[in-house]
Amino acid sequence: FLSAVITLVSFLISFLFLRDAVEKFEDRKSLQSPGTLYGEVLREQRFWRFVLLVMLLVGVRFVHRNMEGIFPQYMQRELGPESTFGAVLAINPSCVIVTLPLITILFLDFPAVKMIWSGAVVASVSPLVLAAGHSYTTSVAFVTVLSLGEAVWCPRLFEYTMSMAPTGREGTFMALAATPTLLASGIYGSISHAMLEALCPEHGERRSELMWLAVSSVAILSATVMGLLIDVIEPPGARVPIPRKMQMLRGHGWGAHERMEIDPSQPWHKRVFVEAKSWLTTRRV
Repeated sequence: FLSAVITLVSFLISFLFLRDAVEKFEDRKSLQSPGTLYGEVLREQRFWRFVLLVMLLVGVRFVHRNMEGIFPQYMQRELGPESTFGAVLAINPSCVIVTLPLITILFLDFPAVKMIWSGAVVASVSPLVLAAGHSYTTSVAFVTVLSLGEAVWCPRLFEYTMSMAPTGREGTFMALAATPTLLASGIYGSISHAMLEALCPEHGERRSELMWLAVSSVAILSATVMGLLIDVIEPPGARVPIPRKMQMLRGHGWGAHERMEIDPSQPWHKRVFVEAKSWLTTRRV
């Protein structure tokens, strides 16, 4: 019932407030086939640099997949069948919702790739908390640290994706770039299940700390390689200069077309106020 209510509210918000910018194609001959679009994107050198970044993030995503997949069973086996793993998992979306606006505003002028790498480092070390012990405290700490890392790197990845994609090829670029993650998703489940049954069985001796240490090791390796190859992913000469002021489309996604500015040089609490005021006053024209 709750899911149905949330879905209905989301639909109403989307229907009443969200507006799409519709482009009209007067010349139908200018529309290209999917094969041509894919070919154009695949010939872009920056596309392959972005694919490298996405592939390195596969190891970091492994932590999140295990939080969703084996973490509930881990809590039931280590803390008892009555463990409230649902309440612990609820920290993830709550933490992201609360911290994401603040992180976005505080680090407006920080390069996207470095933000992605920083968030990946934070997320990759989160399972080490579970390797240190098995309790509600360590479980809450694990989800919280992982959520903070995701709040740092996930939104900047979307931003970086759109900045790298050729104009008019954003959808094709994102679809092709997501292929490594989709291919790896099938491997996640098999590896996670094997680790769970070997190191945290329902009956018998458990060595759960080794399981989470292995998960963290994979993510830390990915984050380390990413840090070493950061100049390959985004060569210094290819970096898009970060503007001193970020112009925000007033009501972007809400139907308005005037612009507001947020100056990163202002104190953080003033930027939060400007962001909140912008959201409240530009919901609909």
